[in-house]
Amino acid sequence: MPHDDVLLLIRDALDESARVKLALRELAPDVARVAGRIADAFRAGNRLYACGNGGSACDAMHLVEELVARYRRERPGLPAHHLVDGPTLTCWSNDYDFATAFSRQVETMVRPGDVLVAISTSGGSPNVLLAAQAAGARGALTVALTGRDGGRLREICAESLVVPAHATERIQEGHITLIHLICELVERTLFPDALPG
Repeated sequence: MPHDDVLLLIRDALDESARVKLALRELAPDVARVAGRIADAFRAGNRLYACGNGGSACDAMHLVEELVARYRRERPGLPAHHLVDGPTLTCWSNDYDFATAFSRQVETMVRPGDVLVAISTSGGSPNVLLAAQAAGARGALTVALTGRDGGRLREICAESLVVPAHATERIQEGHITLIHLICELVERTLFPDALPG
């Protein structure tokens, strides 16, 4: 690939990423509301669960580690779990099917008042949809992180944060920004006196 074409590709990708990030400003009221509801769930003694596939599985794990360990403040850990444990996923998928691998875990662990963050760039991942349905049926708060038009996930979750982009990579970049904002707001809400680490 010619050097000038490489530079153009890089600059175009960065420009598009920046446009998506700026468009997220429109979601500020929704982000604040979602973070507040998650903080309320933790304050009430509930837990957060997260799931997704591929890069979204990594985002689910990222969200959980920021909550369990810390984001920016020195504070107690928050009870959060991802549903992408390899042995559990492969056991259930091998013996039954992959589509219900997350919903099985939801049915096993999620209680009324808990939170499920369901991550799908398309909003149409069958196993994520089934997990969200199962969590809603159990009285949990369901939060969708998705993109494009939100897909079916947007319709079935109580809260939805939809990244206004079509390219999967741009949506994923938006999701990690939203995750960091949620963690920042949850920490500030629950631990206002905790010092940044």
